[in-house]
This record gives sequence, C-alpha cells and structure tokens, in this order.
Amino acid sequence: MARSEIMLQRTKRYKKMVLFPLIASIMLILGPALLLQLYLSFNYYSIYSEGWWASEWYALDIFSEVVFDSRFHIAIVRSLGFALASTVGCFVIGFGLALLMYKNSGFNGFITLYLLSQCLQCRSLSHIQQK
Repeated sequence: MARSEIMLQRTKRYKKMVLFPLIASIMLILGPALLLQLYLSFNYYSIYSEGWWASEWYALDIFSEVVFDSRFHIAIVRSLGFALASTVGCFVIGFGLALLMYKNSGFNGFITLYLLSQCLQCRSLSHIQQK
C-alpha cells in the first residue's frame, strides 16, 4: 500500500470514529434547544406568562416591526462601519509591520522586541484580571 492510501484510510477511520459521534452528540444536545428558540422567536413569549406553550403566535409581525425601525438601520450601519474600519486598520497595521520587518531594514530587532513586550504585557494583564 502506498503512503497516501494509508493516510486516506486513517482519515476515513477518524471521521467515522470521532467526528460523526461528536457532531451527532452536539446536534442531540443543541437541536431541541435551537428548535425551541426558533419556535419562541415567532411567538410573543414572556417569562412572566403561564408557559411557552401558552404564548400567542405572532409569526413575522415582530420581525417586521424591527426591520422597519429607523434605530435598527442606524445600528446596522454603525456595526458595518466599525467592522469595515477595524478590518482596514488591522490590514494596514499588519502590512506596515510586515514591511518594516521585510529583509534587513534595520528595525527587525526593535520591532520584534516591541511586539514581544506587547504580547507579554497583554498576557500579564489578562492574568491579573482573572484573579
């Protein structure tokens, strides 16, 4: 048998022995909760009411109120603007750092030490906040 065939058999065996039971157990645990949440999203449900089975059926009326609300549109635009700005900022900063560390620019050691110190500082701050 060739090495690639052995690796293919191992991959298939891994999928059968580990992945399928894992995915099935996750769906078994989360499936009923997700279906109940979907059902409740189309109902007018309150924790103060008699029970989730006694809630009134509103279907898409609740969603249509939200979609046509101007505050919802403002929140969507604000979220998209933030996502765009953070993506562009990360790209520019990352590309700038890559350019500074490209070949022998003379800044390699300083930038590496700076980035390492920032990573260690963030790690130590997160460790302090956990206590």
